[in-house]
Amino acid sequence: MGSSDTALADAEAQLNAVTFVETVNVEDQRLLNHQTWSDLKQRLLDTYNTAKRKTVAIQVDSGKRAKVTVVGFVNPVKEVSRSLTEFLVSNTARGLLIKVSRGDICRISTDAVVNAANEELQHIGGLALALLKAAGPRLQTMSNDHIVKNGRLRPGDAVITGAADLPCKFVIHAVGPRFSDTDKTTSVSRLKLAVRESLRQAEVAKCSTVALPAISSGVFGFPLELCAEAIAKTLREFCDSPHGPRSLTEIHLVDNVGNTVTVLAKAVNKQFLDLGPTLTLPPQGGRSSRAAKR
Repeated sequence: MGSSDTALADAEAQLNAVTFVETVNVEDQRLLNHQTWSDLKQRLLDTYNTAKRKTVAIQVDSGKRAKVTVVGFVNPVKEVSRSLTEFLVSNTARGLLIKVSRGDICRISTDAVVNAANEELQHIGGLALALLKAAGPRLQTMSNDHIVKNGRLRPGDAVITGAADLPCKFVIHAVGPRFSDTDKTTSVSRLKLAVRESLRQAEVAKCSTVALPAISSGVFGFPLELCAEAIAKTLREFCDSPHGPRSLTEIHLVDNVGNTVTVLAKAVNKQFLDLGPTLTLPPQGGRSSRAAKR
């Protein structure tokens, strides 16, 4: 047994003495700027290296075609490469289409539609009433049941129910803020939270597609340009986050008013300009659309 153990140890030593190189391609270069990536890299280096003995090194090339090169002894290189690859694969977005269009959100057949709701989920006006008329009374019944069980909502909250007779599968009820001229920062923060929560609810329900209106831009008095900017920024933050998107492949921003569609399209175009979005603004009264592939 002793000679066998010695032979194995010698074989392992010879294996580790050979310099080995593995390259990991980076599909989403923005991941290299995240703190979680930096933390993982440092943790791996600390695990396989000591002050007296270096067994592995990580080199990051953030050029046009980003890649990570791992150099060192065979076993450490393989382990480090596997850990880095798992991180990059699990956090790389698989492509997300964001589209702005003019249409009737009550008729859209995405997996989920977002309702601009109030705190009590009483669908008595605006988009909420339009959705209720299209969905039938069961939508209000489901909403009432949620309030009875969980209490009233707050600005920034979003909850999901069935869709009753709507062509979608789910309705996500997002409570946007009532705009305050004296506290714009809080208003914008709560609107962005409502959008984030809506997307989170869609992801929890494993939705692939979701349609969003210009939340709070109606009776809640949010200035349209500021509303569009907040929504577009939230979508960009969602796309750039290492934790999203997962199930979602399409986000549709939908409104039946041409001017609202135009303002939304320009805001989204601005936020995604570096990705070369397609922006089309047809003549007044036409169908406006804008798409960005993330």
